[in-house]
Amino acid sequence: NFWIDLVAPEIGDVSPAPNDTVGEDFPLVVASAVDENAGIAAESIQFIVGSDTVSYDEEIIEYDPYSNSISLPLEDTELSPAYTFDTVRVCINVADSTFYCDPNTSIYCWSFFRMVEGPTAYTLYDQNFVCEPNLSIPFYLYDRDGVLTGSIIVTVATAAETVEYTYDDSEVTYENDTLTFVPTDMWVPGEEYEVCISEAEDIFTNAIPSPVCANFVADIEPPEVADYSPAVVDLDTTQIEIELNLEDDANRIDLSTVVFNILEEDYTLDSPALSYSEGNLVFDPAAIGLFYPEEESLRVELTISDSCGHELMWTHSWYQTGIKELAGLTPENYEIVAAYPNPFNAAVEIVLLSLIHISEPTRPLYISYAVFCL
Repeated sequence: NFWIDLVAPEIGDVSPAPNDTVGEDFPLVVASAVDENAGIAAESIQFIVGSDTVSYDEEIIEYDPYSNSISLPLEDTELSPAYTFDTVRVCINVADSTFYCDPNTSIYCWSFFRMVEGPTAYTLYDQNFVCEPNLSIPFYLYDRDGVLTGSIIVTVATAAETVEYTYDDSEVTYENDTLTFVPTDMWVPGEEYEVCISEAEDIFTNAIPSPVCANFVADIEPPEVADYSPAVVDLDTTQIEIELNLEDDANRIDLSTVVFNILEEDYTLDSPALSYSEGNLVFDPAAIGLFYPEEESLRVELTISDSCGHELMWTHSWYQTGIKELAGLTPENYEIVAAYPNPFNAAVEIVLLSLIHISEPTRPLYISYAVFCL
């Protein structure tokens, strides 16, 4: 006598029930498995929780063939971090006992929810700088059971102060699982900020485990030339180095944008004459055998941007200093004649002469000229 068994075991009566919500961290998962012909092969029983698989031979699963009950105490398992989410998905694999043919297998999957975890939150802004003065900072904030908007607290911290905002403030918006902080005041250039969802709860008052923050520096303005040398250049020194000290709000100068122009020639950092280190840009004319012409002025131009695209165009000129002796202005002959015998004799004519200062106000200071006539 024999029979043909083509029917797989039936799995049902699961607990927690599908789409049910439990208040335990690690509930006991129970199901019934029935096979009226060959019976259940205990060694085939598997539970899959999230991405973790627990087999019967690990001696954690309990099977009672008399009540057709199989169970898995989740607290005895080593589950991956994926289990920490609110939604728990469970699958059960079961096969029947056969002797002469392949077993018939069943798989049953369902999900239940835990309300022990608060909302899921993380920042959607992954940069360590902001380029715009009013840039908004977005966060993801979600809970299956719903976020209690009245529990939301957003903090904005600088070195000087920390300011709290709630959902009732105009700076905080929450829509479609996205919380956005919209600054009403501009980010201060060069200031370091920490914007956080400090508190948020679901409708069961389960809170986020810890604040979720975005940290950044406000890079709002272009780089600047903070200092330069030489302060005064002797144009007769025809190979003096020119050094510029550069500063940027977030120390994010884009070196590929550096263009240094002198004597109508452009130089980049690919040139041996131009180098950059720790904020200092140095032009060394000797590195390329360049001599400055002995002229009255020397003009340089610098174009540079930061990583945000804020561009600086800086120009500076050095002017010749000192007094040059111009040939041909010394008289060949002169004499001084005294008004003797008496300079105050009425017969002697005395003329009052004035000093006249003639200058050109449109000229730079260092090349202005003065003419004194007597």
